Amino acid sequence: MQSEIYDRYLTIIEENIAATQRLKREMNLLGTMRLLLVIGLITLWVLFGGKDWVFLTAGSTLFIVPFVWLMVRHNKLSDRKNYADALRILCENEIKSLDYDFSVFDGAADKADSGHSFSLDLDIFGERSIFQSHVFQFEVVEQISIEV
Repeated sequence: MQSEIYDRYLTIIEENIAATQRLKREMNLLGTMRLLLVIGLITLWVLFGGKDWVFLTAGSTLFIVPFVWLMVRHNKLSDRKNYADALRILCENEIKSLDYDFSVFDGAADKADSGHSFSLDLDIFGERSIFQSHVFQFEVVEQISIEV
């Protein structure tokens, strides 16, 4: 059973590494296209700067609208890349935890309360604690520290 989970995490890592590389290439292409649009807009203004303002406005719009669309597309790709990176890191950390290496997880040592009679005895918080051996989100960390 554990090898199936291990293999699944490795598959997810490989898929997300490939996705990150693909998204980086696509983001670089979009960046190049935006650069070309800016160069085109500057060229338009240099060549026709003293001419008809209606022509310049229409021409500028033809460069600005695609530029904005490419920016929006770039931001969406960036979000997808960040998601793929986060998922890869999560799976790598889970593989480490399957190998009993919990050092990648925060033990929340700052939440240990020496004034509480059982907080230090039960190893709830801190290095090699129950807390460190499980993955929690920030909100859960705060809720647990309040309840303890």
